Amino acid sequence: MGKKDLWQSDYFDKNDRFADIFNGILFGGNRVILPDELIEADGEIISISEAVSGTKVIRDKVKRWHGGYLSILSLENQSYVDYRMVFRIMKEEALGYEKQWKNQKYKHQLLKEKLDRHEFLSGMKREDKFVPIITLALYFGNDKAWDGAESLHELLNIEDRLKPFVPEYKINIFDYHRYTDFSNFGQENKLLFELLSASNDKTKMADTLARNLKLCRQMDKDSISAIQGITGTNIDLANIQNEDRKDTYNMCKAFDDYKLEGYQEGRQEGFNSGKAVVIENMLRHNMAEELIMTLAECTQEVIDEVRKRLA
Repeated sequence: MGKKDLWQSDYFDKNDRFADIFNGILFGGNRVILPDELIEADGEIISISEAVSGTKVIRDKVKRWHGGYLSILSLENQSYVDYRMVFRIMKEEALGYEKQWKNQKYKHQLLKEKLDRHEFLSGMKREDKFVPIITLALYFGNDKAWDGAESLHELLNIEDRLKPFVPEYKINIFDYHRYTDFSNFGQENKLLFELLSASNDKTKMADTLARNLKLCRQMDKDSISAIQGITGTNIDLANIQNEDRKDTYNMCKAFDDYKLEGYQEGRQEGFNSGKAVVIENMLRHNMAEELIMTLAECTQEVIDEVRKRLA
């Protein structure tokens, strides 16, 4: 697992973020999955065939959801486009169901239950039911949008007349490139996707950080470090102390890494660039003028000029 994948796995350890991702993508932001209904599950699946060789699969993040009927929620984090993703998820889910079947078979043997010939050979009773597995693939790549297949039929060289006889298999994949509105998500996941969307645009990045400065101050160090690792942003974490929370950090100095072109080329040239847009947003969010001058590296005169334009 690469370093970026480790950041992603660590970030979604928290049940509230994990539940929020599934709720935002699968249920339109409705709180169907509650954090206290989630239990950490083993992501490793080992299938040993009749031959000596076997198969071992490790899923990125797996939790059991005890909401009504039990379900298994699996999260796959992708930092690159894996063109075999459909095959991967098919295999992971098939092995997951096989693992359930083996456990059920062992349970029947342990309890010495009476099975007819068909049930004995099947290793299960006719009425046995298994836990559904829902896999969600999150694509975090910032160099291009996801252009891989999202269903089995897309990977097959198949005639239309044969499609009805070949079972279709679709995967759940989320690519932030396809969205501009992330309001279906909670604050932290919303910030994560907004920063990813702005990762190749310095003006947009500075604006995003300005709008979310209050939230960034409230987040703990590990959360900000994880977001930094996932988005690939070089954020300088400035430690701040307050009475409510000692382990708090902010992203104020992040602007040092996202200075707009023209910042150092004189006040007027900087003002005519996208810098003015960032200052406008800061003023709209009632940020203190002293803080604006620090973050935007501008003078009071520039702020006054922007304020006149807003009037």
